[in-house]
Amino acid sequence: MALRSAQNGKYVRAGVGHDTKLAAVSDRVVRGGWEEFEWVRIVGAYPARRFALRSILNGKFVSVGNDGVLRANVAVPANGVVGKRVDILFAGVTLGKGNFALSRVLNGKYVS
Repeated sequence: MALRSAQNGKYVRAGVGHDTKLAAVSDRVVRGGWEEFEWVRIVGAYPARRFALRSILNGKFVSVGNDGVLRANVAVPANGVVGKRVDILFAGVTLGKGNFALSRVLNGKYVS
């Protein structure tokens, strides 16, 4: 899956800069590239409908740092449990016409 910014029409990619920051900077999606992500549903997360976003290229989960920047930098824990990592949990809000917004579970703020 690829994410496109409603603000500038560009695709979101990981790998911007030296620490895998996410930014809406790509004009196209390269199959298997930094622009591809997958939703990982977190079973048992409360409230329901929480998920994590993982980069296809490096296999790491997207997190939100204290600086508010999204990065694809969290490796899968050895036991495979990601539900306790609140820094990687997101909620989706459907806006209609195929659009949605992401909010960070930790503080409820929307990703921009």
